[in-house]
Amino acid sequence: MNQQAEIKHRQPLIWPQKVGTLPWLAEFLMFSPSLLAVLIMLPRLFQPNFGLLDDGQTLRAASKIDGNWTAALHMSGDTGRFVPMYWIYYYGVFKIAGASPLGFFATQCILLTTTIAGLIYFARLGGATRLQAGAAGLFFAASGPVIESFYTLSKPEPVQVFFLLTSLIFMEHCARQTNVRRQMLLALGIVGSLVLANAMKETSLMMIP
Repeated sequence: MNQQAEIKHRQPLIWPQKVGTLPWLAEFLMFSPSLLAVLIMLPRLFQPNFGLLDDGQTLRAASKIDGNWTAALHMSGDTGRFVPMYWIYYYGVFKIAGASPLGFFATQCILLTTTIAGLIYFARLGGATRLQAGAAGLFFAASGPVIESFYTLSKPEPVQVFFLLTSLIFMEHCARQTNVRRQMLLALGIVGSLVLANAMKETSLMMIP
């Protein structure tokens, strides 16, 4: 009984229990920093260009994976790295956008928008006010590493951050669940997200402890 009361106390009101309980404008303003992703990416969308080194290798590798999924397991060759999700992700973008740099940067824009919105949701889930959650998304969008990571292709960090953030969101939901079956499903989601993040870039291992 005390455990259920503690979980209920920790759980903030994020979504309205009834239509009209929370003003839609407040929710829109809270998530509005995610719209900055479009503004940030506009210069790149107007002048999309592939890089001269890594992007060419990414396109070449994507064409090799087509019809041969096992190629992603040994695409890194003798470098000592094992990042199959990196190759599979960019193969998926290649299948959708082809060899179009605009399609690749449009995917970056969608990924940045989703990540900012996920960060705001995670902050709100952790008990932050709407102002605090929105500020977290705003500061993230305006940070220097965002420009560096999303303005260039062939970087694993944007997708890595997305999977790590997904695992944290699952973790918060799992901590609030009293249903064992749902807890198990969320735990699988946590493990799956961490495995995908690690398969994107090995430094994700630091999140496991």
